[in-house]
Amino acid sequence: MRLAAVLPALALVLVATTATSELKDARTAREGVSSLSFAPKPFHDNLPRMKVSLTTAARARRGFEYVVVLLVTGPETGSMFNCDNTVASTAPGSAVPHQHILGAPGRTYTLWLLAERGSGGHFCHGKATLTVSSVSMRGPLSKDSHILRTVSFRILRSD
Repeated sequence: MRLAAVLPALALVLVATTATSELKDARTAREGVSSLSFAPKPFHDNLPRMKVSLTTAARARRGFEYVVVLLVTGPETGSMFNCDNTVASTAPGSAVPHQHILGAPGRTYTLWLLAERGSGGHFCHGKATLTVSSVSMRGPLSKDSHILRTVSFRILRSD
């Protein structure tokens, strides 16, 4: 008879402990990016835009947001080749309309990176690095900003 009374009480304790643990995990989840991808693949330099998808692990820290940047390096980048190294970004002042990505656990964001007008409206070919960083909304050069995920690939020349 006592066992029948103890089992429901034990079940309530286990449920309460599990709920408290899940709530604590949600509050202490660290900002991050669980996946980052781009399309189309392979990517060619004559394309005017790149589709980027990222999934955030948690909300960005207070006062921070997620920013996507595409950096291309190679022998034919730079002003004399009419091809900027920083080709596209979601940061303020770029060709892409600024989109505040604050993040949420498991939320996927899809955005389009546009080639900078200084590059003739096309992407440069060469080694490319697509990054997602946590950046302060007060100043993108903050020492507290850091890179969360990187994908390296090559932008191919279209001939």
